[in-house]
Amino acid sequence: NVVAKTIILGSTANVEGDLFGDSVIINGNLRGEIKGRSVSLGKTACVVGDILHQFIAIEKGAELEGHCRRTEQLEDNGESVKNKKSSTVSLVIRGQKS
Repeated sequence: NVVAKTIILGSTANVEGDLFGDSVIINGNLRGEIKGRSVSLGKTACVVGDILHQFIAIEKGAELEGHCRRTEQLEDNGESVKNKKSSTVSLVIRGQKS
């Protein structure tokens, strides 16, 4: 599971776990839940899991197997994203070329 201010999954990334951040951009494969203020699924994204968001963008070609739910304030264990100490971290996951 990843908690960061900005999370970017590259098109060759394969991640299993939950993502929690202010900005979450998915271009690769994810099996897990996304909680983010702003969530974007690129055309190469393949997500199996639910998405909780304030703002969402899904490009044509993206695959999503799960539910999307808009929420005003995201919480994880009683804390908002802005209050998390680790929210100052940005993370990019590139993956490997096939």
